[in-house]
Amino acid sequence: MKNTGRSKWEEYRRPEHTGFAGFLEYWVLMWKNYGSLKGRAVRAEFWSVWLCNVVISAVLALIPIAGRYLTLAFFLATIVPTIATYVRRAHDLNRTGRYVAVLWVIAGAAAACAGVGFVGFLLGAFSNGLFGDRTFAAGLAAMFISIPLAVIALILFLLLGCRKSYPAENAFGPAPRR
Repeated sequence: MKNTGRSKWEEYRRPEHTGFAGFLEYWVLMWKNYGSLKGRAVRAEFWSVWLCNVVISAVLALIPIAGRYLTLAFFLATIVPTIATYVRRAHDLNRTGRYVAVLWVIAGAAAACAGVGFVGFLLGAFSNGLFGDRTFAAGLAAMFISIPLAVIALILFLLLGCRKSYPAENAFGPAPRR
């Protein structure tokens, strides 16, 4: 990296390349700032991390037999730096990390309701009366509850990723770009 008189943090914040090369530099930056909740992250960093993680997970999932285990291992390896990037993005919007925590709790509740609902739905539908209609109805209700929770989580996620940066310096650091 060139010595331009800027701090190390500012050097990391500004990829030297644009397009695909800059996109990959932000993903590498995620690993350099592993677990760091200090500072701010611009929209490009947020979306680069998200898209790289999605693409790599999709490619790993395509591998026969071991794909699901590799995808799970990749998820576990990237969960901390990804959440740290999301928290830094919340800082860029002048919000605390609680915003990201709320987003993850709502998304987790939606996933849990969908999973429990799907199991209850299947048990009630295909058990030949062993579990009864109540299980079927409870499973269906849980699946319907998961829909608005997922929509709320999606809206919060899009707000986190799409809103413009807070233009001035805030409690989390200087504006990444002027």
